[in-house]
Amino acid sequence: MKSKSHVRYLYFSLIVFMLYSGICCSAFMVTLYDSRGITQSQVGIILAISSAVSIFSPPVMGILADKIRSKRRTLMLTLLVGGITNAILPLLAGNFILLLATVLIGNAFRGASFSVYDAWLVAECAEDSKKGGRMDYGSVRLWGSVGYSLFSLIFGWMVKMAAGEVDIALYIGGSIMTLTGAMCLLGRQQETGAAVAGEGKKSTLTLRQLKPQRLLKNYYFVTFFFVFILVNVTKDFGTAYLTYLLQDIGKDASYIGVLNGIKAAAEVPLMLVSGKLAKKFGYEACIFSVGLIYAVEHLCYSWAASPVVLIVAQVLHGAFSGLFMGLAGSYLFSLVPGSLSTSAQTFAIAGSNIMSVLGNLGSGYLLEALGVRVLYQCIAIPPAIGILLFGVTLIIGRSKKIARYDGKHDPFEQQLAAQF
Repeated sequence: MKSKSHVRYLYFSLIVFMLYSGICCSAFMVTLYDSRGITQSQVGIILAISSAVSIFSPPVMGILADKIRSKRRTLMLTLLVGGITNAILPLLAGNFILLLATVLIGNAFRGASFSVYDAWLVAECAEDSKKGGRMDYGSVRLWGSVGYSLFSLIFGWMVKMAAGEVDIALYIGGSIMTLTGAMCLLGRQQETGAAVAGEGKKSTLTLRQLKPQRLLKNYYFVTFFFVFILVNVTKDFGTAYLTYLLQDIGKDASYIGVLNGIKAAAEVPLMLVSGKLAKKFGYEACIFSVGLIYAVEHLCYSWAASPVVLIVAQVLHGAFSGLFMGLAGSYLFSLVPGSLSTSAQTFAIAGSNIMSVLGNLGSGYLLEALGVRVLYQCIAIPPAIGILLFGVTLIIGRSKKIARYDGKHDPFEQQLAAQF
C-alpha cells in the first residue's frame, strides 16, 4: 500500500507540475496581442468573449467527467485541445478574427483543465486517506506552483533574450500542455472508481440518474458558490493587466515572467501546510483571510510606483492563493455528494468566469478612459464583498440550524454507488 501511495503521489505531482509549467505561458498572451497591433478595446473583447466561453465549458466538462465516471479522460481531452491551440496562437495572432476563434476554442477546453484536475486530485486524496495513505492535496498541488514559478522565470528569460518577442513562450508552453494530456493515458491505474467496460457495471450515467439538480438544494454549496466566485475571480483577473501596469511604471514585458515566478514560488509554503491550517483554524477562517489579502493586494497595485511594490503584492497574492487553492477544492468536496464532485467544482469555476465576463466587458474601456490604476481599485471590490457575504451566510446557516451534507446519511448516493 505504501509503495502504491508513493507511485500515486509521484504521478499526480508530475501531471500538475507539467500542467502549470505549460499553462504559465498564457501570462504573455496580452503582450502577444499588443505586439500584433491588437487595440486595448479589442483585447477587452477577446478577454470578455473567451471568459464567456469559459462560463459553459467547465460545467460541461464537469458533467461529462461525472457521466463517463472518468476525470482522467476528460482532463486528457481538455489538455490536448488547449495545448495545441496555445502552440499555434502566434501563427494566427496577426488576424483578429482567426485569433479570436483560436482563443475561444482553446479557452473552452483549457479553462476546464484546472477544475477537472483539482476534482480528480481531491477525490483521490480522500480515497487514499481511507486506505491509510498520506497523500494530501497541498503536498501534491504545490508542484504545480513550483512548475509555474520555474517556467515563468524560464519563459521570462527567453522573452528577454528574444528582445521582447513572446512567441517562443507560447510554442513551448503549448507543447508541454499537449504532452501532459498524452501522459494522462498512463494514469488508468491511478483513477479510483472510474468506469471500466466489461466489469458488469454501466460505464456511464445519464443526467436523470446523476441528478445534478441536487446541488441546488444544498444550502452551504449554493451560498459558498457565490463566495467562491467573488474571491476566486480576483485570483487571475488582475494579472491580465500587469502588462499595462508595468508600462505605467516604465518596465518591459519581461518582468511579467519574474513577477509570475515570484507569485508561484510564494504559493508553496501555505499550500504545503493548508491542511494543517484548516484543522487548526477551520476552512472558514482561512477563506476569510484570503479574501481580505486579495483586496489589499489589488489596492497595492493601484498605488505602485516601483517594481518593489509589485513584488510585495505578488508575494501576498501567491501565499494566500496557495492557501485558497489548498482549501477551496477540499471545502467544496466536503459540501457535496461524491458523484457530483466534479460538477460542483466546475460550476463554481464557471461562476467565476461569469464574473470575469462582466469585468472584462468594461475593463478595456475603463483602462482607456481612466487608466490601469483605477481598474485595480475596482478589482479590489469583489473579494471584499465575498468575505462579507460568507460571514452573513454562515451566521444564517448556524442560526437556522441548517445541517451540512453527510454522505453517510444520503440513501440516494449510497444506492447510486451500489448500482453503478
